Amino acid sequence: MASILNVDQINNAAGTSAVTIDSSGNALMAGHIVQVVTATNGTGTSSSFTFNGAARAGCIGAAITPKSANSLILITGFVHCFTNNGGAQTGVGLELVSHPTITFINGNTVAVAGTTQLFPYEDVMFLNGSQLMGNCSFQYQHSPSSTNTIHYSVAVSENNLYAAGNSQVNWSDGTTGGRSKITLMEIAQ
Repeated sequence: MASILNVDQINNAAGTSAVTIDSSGNALMAGHIVQVVTATNGTGTSSSFTFNGAARAGCIGAAITPKSANSLILITGFVHCFTNNGGAQTGVGLELVSHPTITFINGNTVAVAGTTQLFPYEDVMFLNGSQLMGNCSFQYQHSPSSTNTIHYSVAVSENNLYAAGNSQVNWSDGTTGGRSKITLMEIAQ
């Protein structure tokens, strides 16, 4: 014979809440991972796009629908950047944005209505020479206070003072090359 136990909360012996069960039946334990979403961009055999100046060009993104309004979203990843400036100075930076319906990738501008800048442009690579390539990492914690789908995107630009280069995301020589990745992790509170 099967039994059903209906509860909203499970407490420890001292009466402290250990597990909360929401109206959808999701068991939420503070500090535990509720869900993970990942996305990768780049084929490894061709560059995704070229940019220069204050492009604010979306390069990697993903969407998540939080299961709880009080969850935190931990956003981590890296963008594969390459810059070639012919001996001048070039700075490349990243910014993180969110939008209710659009994930910005493949060079699409993030400067559209409804976009919220979560962290502003920040230099992650600076070149005073000829060529530089590498993975530029990012990490951010967001409290969306909603269970609506949120699209997170990372955009690239060159530094306004040092924009003498020709920069690329997911550079490739046609055989091998880079990829960019983003991970969205919902953490129960």
